[in-house]
Amino acid sequence: MKCLMTLFLLATSAMTLASPLPDPTRPPDMVIKATAEQPLVERELESILLGDHRRIAVIDGVTLSEGESSGDLRVIRIHPGHVDIVDGGRERTLFPAPLPDVRTSQ
Repeated sequence: MKCLMTLFLLATSAMTLASPLPDPTRPPDMVIKATAEQPLVERELESILLGDHRRIAVIDGVTLSEGESSGDLRVIRIHPGHVDIVDGGRERTLFPAPLPDVRTSQ
């Protein structure tokens, strides 16, 4: 019986020595829950107006210049063929809808 008890104590002490001791000065492990990303709002770039002293984009019916905001949308830069925006904290590029194919009659 003593031999069996000694073997049991040796086995349990070996298992406890194998596991590392926690560092008491280390902060507890923080579990950061990943927030589900908001789905992107469908934005429509309706038109771009470029002039000598101004650049204007019409996005979802709202006229905005570079640096202006509307809700969670901010216009970064207006280019001749696209507009760079920040939408809900994410950078995006909007392009105008392609023009329809128009055929001329002969």
